[in-house]
Amino acid sequence: MKFDDDILFGLFKQGTEALSVLALCDEDPSLAEPLGPTIPNIKAQVRFAAESEMARTVDDFLVRRTEIYYIAPDQGLGVAPEVARIMGDSSAGMRTKESARSKRIREPSSSRGDTPLEVAAAPVG
Repeated sequence: MKFDDDILFGLFKQGTEALSVLALCDEDPSLAEPLGPTIPNIKAQVRFAAESEMARTVDDFLVRRTEIYYIAPDQGLGVAPEVARIMGDSSAGMRTKESARSKRIREPSSSRGDTPLEVAAAPVG
C-alpha cells in the first residue's frame, strides 16, 4: 500500500491506532481508498472509528474523529453518504457479532461444559 503524504499525516494523528487502521486495509484493500479526492482520510478510518472508537453518527466522524468538517470546502457533505454507508456496514457486523455473543451467553453452560464466567469473558467474533 502506498499513501499520499496527506493521508499519512491523517493516519499519524491517530498515533499507535494507525496500525489498527492499516490492519483493516490488509483485511479489505478497498478500505485503503481515500474518502474523496481532497479528503485526507481513508475508508478504513471510518470503519475503525465505528468499530473501535464507538463513533455512531456521520457528524461524530466528520467533526470529532477527523478534521474533515473544518478543512473540506463543503464541510464533508460530499463524503457523508460514503461515511454513512461504511458506518452502517460496521454497525451491521457488530450487531451480528453481539447477537452471536448474546446467544452464547443465554445457552445453558452445562451443554457446553464451561462456566458462566468463561461465557461472559469469551471473545466476540
